[in-house]
Amino acid sequence: MASLEETVAATESPRQKAISSSRFASFQGKNRDERMKFMIEQAEGRAKKVRLGEGVKSVFQASMDDIGALGIGMQLYFMLTKYLALTFLCMGIVSLPAVMVNSYGHGITSKMVDPLQLAYSSIGNGGVNSDTAASVRSCLPIGDIDCTWKTVNTPLTSNPKVVTWIVTLCDVLYSFIFMCFLFFYSYRAKKAIKEHQNKHLTPARYAVMVRGLPTDATEKEILDHFNDLYDLNKRETYRKLWFGCWWGRRHKVRRSRSKKAANRNVVSNVDHLEGSTTINKHLYLNTWIAEVSIAHPTGGLLRTYLSTKSLGDKRDEIEQLIKALESEKTLAPGEFKPSDEKLVHSSKEKLKKIQAKIDRKDKKIAIIKKAISASEKAHRKEKKMREKKTKHSTSRDKLSAAAHAAKAAATKTKLPFDWEACECAFVVFNNLESRRRCMQDYRQSTHWLAREGQPEELRFRGTFPLIVTSAPEPSNIMWENLEVTKRGRFYRQFVTNMVTVLLLIISCAIISAAQSTQEKFANKTPPDGLCDQSLPALYYADTSYSLNAQKKPIPWTLDWYSEQTCTRGDSGEERYYVAYTNKIKNDLDSARLSYGEQYPDPARCVDPCISEKSTQECNTLPCFYYDDLVKGEGMSCDAYEASNVLYCLCSTALTNSIKQYGIVKGPKKLWETKPCRGFTKDYLIKNSFMLFAAAIVVIVNFLLNNILRMFAVFERHSSESTRTIRMAVRMFVAQFLNTAIIVMLVNAAFGLGKVKITLFMHMYVVAPIYRWRKRRSIRTQAKMDKLYAGPTFDISQRYPMVLNSVFVTMVFCGGSPILLFIATVASAGVYWFDKLSILYLYSVKTTYDEILGKVTLQMLPWTLAMHLGFSAWMYGNTDLLKGSVLNLPILTDKLGKYDVLGQHGFLVKIVFSQVMLMTIMCFAVTFGLLLYIIFGKLVFVVLRQMLTFLKQIALLPVDLCYALFTKDDEARAKEAERRQQKKKKKAPVVMLPEFTEPFIMSVSRRYRPDEGLGYQRCRVENTYELTCVWPKDTVYENHVVRSAGDRKLSWETMQAPVTSYAIEANEKYRYPVKQILKAWKRVQEVRNREHALEPVRLEKVSAEVDNKRENRVETAVEATEIIAIVTETKSEEDSEKAPAEVTRQAETAEQADEKPVENCPKEE
Repeated sequence: MASLEETVAATESPRQKAISSSRFASFQGKNRDERMKFMIEQAEGRAKKVRLGEGVKSVFQASMDDIGALGIGMQLYFMLTKYLALTFLCMGIVSLPAVMVNSYGHGITSKMVDPLQLAYSSIGNGGVNSDTAASVRSCLPIGDIDCTWKTVNTPLTSNPKVVTWIVTLCDVLYSFIFMCFLFFYSYRAKKAIKEHQNKHLTPARYAVMVRGLPTDATEKEILDHFNDLYDLNKRETYRKLWFGCWWGRRHKVRRSRSKKAANRNVVSNVDHLEGSTTINKHLYLNTWIAEVSIAHPTGGLLRTYLSTKSLGDKRDEIEQLIKALESEKTLAPGEFKPSDEKLVHSSKEKLKKIQAKIDRKDKKIAIIKKAISASEKAHRKEKKMREKKTKHSTSRDKLSAAAHAAKAAATKTKLPFDWEACECAFVVFNNLESRRRCMQDYRQSTHWLAREGQPEELRFRGTFPLIVTSAPEPSNIMWENLEVTKRGRFYRQFVTNMVTVLLLIISCAIISAAQSTQEKFANKTPPDGLCDQSLPALYYADTSYSLNAQKKPIPWTLDWYSEQTCTRGDSGEERYYVAYTNKIKNDLDSARLSYGEQYPDPARCVDPCISEKSTQECNTLPCFYYDDLVKGEGMSCDAYEASNVLYCLCSTALTNSIKQYGIVKGPKKLWETKPCRGFTKDYLIKNSFMLFAAAIVVIVNFLLNNILRMFAVFERHSSESTRTIRMAVRMFVAQFLNTAIIVMLVNAAFGLGKVKITLFMHMYVVAPIYRWRKRRSIRTQAKMDKLYAGPTFDISQRYPMVLNSVFVTMVFCGGSPILLFIATVASAGVYWFDKLSILYLYSVKTTYDEILGKVTLQMLPWTLAMHLGFSAWMYGNTDLLKGSVLNLPILTDKLGKYDVLGQHGFLVKIVFSQVMLMTIMCFAVTFGLLLYIIFGKLVFVVLRQMLTFLKQIALLPVDLCYALFTKDDEARAKEAERRQQKKKKKAPVVMLPEFTEPFIMSVSRRYRPDEGLGYQRCRVENTYELTCVWPKDTVYENHVVRSAGDRKLSWETMQAPVTSYAIEANEKYRYPVKQILKAWKRVQEVRNREHALEPVRLEKVSAEVDNKRENRVETAVEATEIIAIVTETKSEEDSEKAPAEVTRQAETAEQADEKPVENCPKEE
């Protein structure tokens, strides 16, 4: 028999344990450095709790299972980046032959290539550039380029058609690799989701979300409803629910799924509810329900207080600082310095100011103002009416007073917000089997027709049909939006989409304006070499313009002679006198004159009077000496406009002005040169538009990022995962259209170096130094926790980035396969650096569910369809790839008439063999995706049944032959031996983890526990059981203490930021709930004053009252009776401080039986 001391120790509550070993008790006898060291240890432990592998593993030791412990959404994200890196690497290796043959093309000149020279590896380098073909020196027989494009010079082939097929077949191969990736990732993702549900425990695995409850439903009623239905001591039954309705009686389950489970226990420990202010934990002992959390309609008040949470956090921090300083003063008076005393005084002053701000904001909250002002107004009106009452009041007056009291009672529940009302509820079962039975019974509850025929025993109070669905994770719930309707959310999403489209239209308009401006400026640009070569040669009348007869250099500098006057042009425009400073203008050599077919009558423009609007066509010197210069030396005969001379003058002057006066003052100084004003204006407009066009992509993406985040709050999503995936998809679509479709090259920045180096420096250099400096001045545990916690890992920013990279790569890799290697580096960098960040820097405070991965799985196959479509379009460019034409007159003659793009349309390109191949593949993928979306589930079910049937048919001859040729005696002996061994072998015991009990779970023999996290595997008879112990002493925020070696409860093994569905368990909502409870108390006090009316007594009723009026009297009296009872109940509850959640109907009935009503009129 246990002694008295053992009995007292055994029954000691967790809170009493916490008090005996609290933070202040642990500080007893310690100096300031020891106290700081203790706080640092606690902060590091809490920070590691919400990081990958609880911060005890390296980046190479942390596996996908460890990432999955933070949420299946996180695991699917890292699986995607990892597999994408490997897939793009394989695709890049396959594309190497295409990269090689592209690099040997001549379609891109040195003036067109990008700074990184990646354009040489694209199909844009195919064929022969027109400038190259016009140069006799480059083409055969003088040069080494076949400008007729009949042959190509590549290591693999010399036939340009073979080059086309090399590019096309490489595309087909790496498209097949990407399709294999889609199937593989889909299989692995679905398998990971299934394994996560079996391996990783989360609160959502034990919980359901219940809607359809009446507003007056209480915690006790909901608990009793589900506790009675899913008592595991009762035999399992179910309804077949034909067509989802009530048809069919309840059947007993012959083979229950949990029949072999050995542990079926009721709740015996409520430590998970310790410190909860909205849940009565004593209700759950010895029940099958671990928790019931009710969501209340707050009328937007919760959202309002969330916006003022920063002030509340500051107030709490200062209060904790004052408390810590005063405790230090008590514990170690000798170490308490004058600066500490000054800090206490200044902190109290700050606390007063912050509290004043909070009070001012509370007074401005419309809901509370409305509730209190309306109640006070009604109270004043009632008081005024009571003052007017006289002793000789008639029955009519008394009747009016009673009717007013009835009206007040009727409007009592019409409040802007009601913290006692029920919006929905989250029910957490202690056993997985209870939840399975619940989901089985309510499997059709989301359909309105099934709810109409819901069985009576499943209805709440036998009347209200319930909607029961899987609950989101506690950290995933957005409590402030649970009361928002689907229609309201749809309207908000519509506004968001309109703003996104408007921003994209603005971006498209600006980029189009920039391109048109650039084209206009390019039209005014002279041919290459005109200013420094062709124009001096034209004036000198010979190609030896640079040296005179004495072999001295001749300066060729254009200048404007303002003192010289010119007549106005044909249109009245002003002309300027522009000539070379050397005054050279030689006549042409008549003996060398010869003209080509392109310009049989060339024009030599050497008139010094020039206008900006002059469009006269002029020719260079080779057009006059065609035989000598063009045919003999391979020079090109070009044409230019007379106004291009001003461009030569002003471009040189601008360069010199910028060198002399700078990039800002240089163009201003050039404005003083009158002929160059038009050039300066065009130059500034062109560069401004180009800079703005380059920046508009980044600006719009930045605006979309911030606007969509603001509108995510406006859309009022009910869970963090839904909000994240909606925002991520919208941001991805907007960024993809803005980056890839609208402008393809402006924002082509795939480099990761700067960003990743910055992140690396922050993790390993900046953050440790900052923590080391800051921790010396921290005196409270809360601030120390924030210092070591790190920023929150926001997956909503990473999914759009990854999806945008995948879509951009797949759309354009057909034309530029080098993008595949860039995408490989990008995906690998994202995987490893994000993994490092959640190990050492970021904290994961939200458990994302699988909706993020499922939406990604639905979107990724469309990248393959888009890739094949874009590749088919690009491969149809006959200037880049030479292909074989198919004999399809129907497409070219008849269908070609309907192509709006005419000769450049797709129907003209499809006749080429390579385009036809890519087009067929594109249509096959698109058609398959549409079939899967429409008939996917049905097709897979039919295919599965067909495969099973075919397998049985294929194995039937084998079974028949085995039965015919096997001896009966031998078969019977083997069967008897098998049955005997089966009897001897004892079936293993199945242990399922229970939410509130010590963690224990049956595992396989090959299972390897993670000992670093405290898991241990032991064998009991023929069963392997997995348990978990605390590796070190731990103190929870609610002061529950765990010692090293103690067994963890099941909810304690969950690596989830929040393990309870109580709203205040989520740190985000603690301050708002605290303020709402205060506001609710104020509203209740006003309501109590309003309805604390004097009982209306109708002592004498005159005989003149007829039957109708008599009925009105009885009705009014009944209303006043209810008011009297409720008032008395409230006063009793306030005086006795009863629990917040009780059954209202039972209380009212009991009090009505115990105390007779005294407000009824006396019978005479």
